[in-house]
Amino acid sequence: MSAAQRFPDRVVAAARQADVAALAARYGFSARANAGGEAVGPCPGCGGRDRFSVNHRKNIWRCRQGGGDPIGGDAIALVQHVENCSFVRAVEILTGEEVPAAPDPAAQAAAREKARREADKFREKERRRAFALWRESHVPERFGGMVESYLAGRAIDPDLARMEGAHCREHDALPFWHFVDTGRVDTNGRPVKEWRVIHVGPAMVWPIVDRDGRFLGIHATWIDPETRRKAEIFDPDTGEQLPAKKVRGSKRGGRIVLRLPDWRGCDEAVAGEGIETCLSWFAINRRDVFLDCAVDLGNLAGRAARTVRHPTQTFQRRDGRRMPVRVPGPDPRPDDDPAKLYAPPAGVARLTLLGDSDSDTFATRAAMLRAQARLSSDALAVATEWAPAGHDFNSYLQRIREDDR
Repeated sequence: MSAAQRFPDRVVAAARQADVAALAARYGFSARANAGGEAVGPCPGCGGRDRFSVNHRKNIWRCRQGGGDPIGGDAIALVQHVENCSFVRAVEILTGEEVPAAPDPAAQAAAREKARREADKFREKERRRAFALWRESHVPERFGGMVESYLAGRAIDPDLARMEGAHCREHDALPFWHFVDTGRVDTNGRPVKEWRVIHVGPAMVWPIVDRDGRFLGIHATWIDPETRRKAEIFDPDTGEQLPAKKVRGSKRGGRIVLRLPDWRGCDEAVAGEGIETCLSWFAINRRDVFLDCAVDLGNLAGRAARTVRHPTQTFQRRDGRRMPVRVPGPDPRPDDDPAKLYAPPAGVARLTLLGDSDSDTFATRAAMLRAQARLSSDALAVATEWAPAGHDFNSYLQRIREDDR
């Protein structure tokens, strides 16, 4: 960053808006403006007789430099010409403000390290809070428990949540935190918000672990005790319905282990975005594989190197024009840290990703292509298996169960 770039925009703008005629007068220019608003006379910087002019109406100046190429411009350029100084010095002369000191690389590195340590400290506190909630949970009750009823309502055999490697639990009264308006404003008149508990209820809880099995956090799904379906939770400020799922702790680089294979030499894994999606796929296919939930699509696919035009979706600009929506493209960002994204279990040679076909298939396919490109290597073959058109794997499982009745 140059010294000029370190000046706040307001300082440079004030310097540019200075009165050129008054400034020229300070430097000894005394000609009067004619009917066209222009004054002509000797240049306060390089002399002459009539080479210099000031246009009062446009607030600019011009100098022919004794027959050379003409120069001119605003107040900053005039100070540079007369004082034979740099842009930065000219701004300092006009505004009385000094350019901020150049950042100290060592100080910047120390600040980044401090921010990193504080972020790590916060994540560790969140991890511990999540672990405390995990310890408060218990193995799901059989024969009518909340989690069992919820899964059965989604056509998923509750025993699938008890497979080898699975660690599903049930929390009887899990608090749902949300960022809400307090009704107060700060000194700048902006609304003050804070985290508050807006719902407490039973929830299905799964642990999120890293590649070494270390606990990172929990994934919770709140359940309505009456309907045994996902709870309906609403934002108290806007009335908007909120997702009945949350992550506490961290999800970065994490996975939810849903099943370990019976055959310990298994080299095949299946991974999807959601718990119900993965359990439904297994209920349909019953293959001896590692079964993982990647927590969400972002953790599975990573960031995109670029955005692409959506073929059908558009939005309306303020001027009334309709423009295509841009969505994350199929190419992964090369600078994404693999340690902060989902990875399959060690030793896996084949990985099948699960794609939903019930929503925006263009954006979803771009994300799955990004995940394939990110995860594929000489040692790992990656492919995507798609649910039938118009379905995710859970809705397809429910249709199968209906057809079987």
